[in-house]
Amino acid sequence: MPLHVAFLWHMHQPHYVDSVRGVALMPWVRLHATKGYLDMLWMVEQHPEFRCSFNLTPVLLQQIEQLARGEVRDLWHELARTPAGELTHEQKRDLLEHFFKANWHNMVRPHHRYWALLQKRGQTMKTAKLDKVVPEFSTQEFRDLQVWFNLTWFGYAAERLYPEIAELKRKGQDFSEDDKQLVFERQQDVLAGIIGWYKKASDRGQIEISTTPFFHPILPLVMNTEF
Repeated sequence: MPLHVAFLWHMHQPHYVDSVRGVALMPWVRLHATKGYLDMLWMVEQHPEFRCSFNLTPVLLQQIEQLARGEVRDLWHELARTPAGELTHEQKRDLLEHFFKANWHNMVRPHHRYWALLQKRGQTMKTAKLDKVVPEFSTQEFRDLQVWFNLTWFGYAAERLYPEIAELKRKGQDFSEDDKQLVFERQQDVLAGIIGWYKKASDRGQIEISTTPFFHPILPLVMNTEF
């Protein structure tokens, strides 16, 4: 008897946008778009005979659209975009605290410069320690950290679709402000195109798209799975 397997890939993020201030407090919608969301669809397209379903939650889609249209500010993007030579002490401390928040084994250690910056900072994040470490980092090192945190969130699909991203990874260090701007431009390209790419895959019949209530509530399931 043949075995029938259904693949349903679930894509969601919490609602990170402070609607009063119009800011995204966390960067994970933007960064996962350039990695997992793009990688998954690209891989499906490499195998036209493969069929699967993607569950895309409304809260995720709205945030992608808001970022793509520039309707909300992304605080971590603004921190990365600030010219390295103009960073305040507090901004430098925030970079050292937050810009290693990626899987160290898969996303930091494989890149010599990024790993070296983590070793220089240390693998603990006490604020008092970070304040003391800040002066030990040069302007170039802070710029490389700004670039690497964003660069490492581009997956294998982006490296093939945008050869300049692969080239920056090979360059590895001594990035310029122009290099940094290029990274942001490609992030914006992905944000602007990713929903349309899923729609095209759906239109040609390779994938099906499902969804959930807006905020993807799971509390009813936590309370009672017998509904």
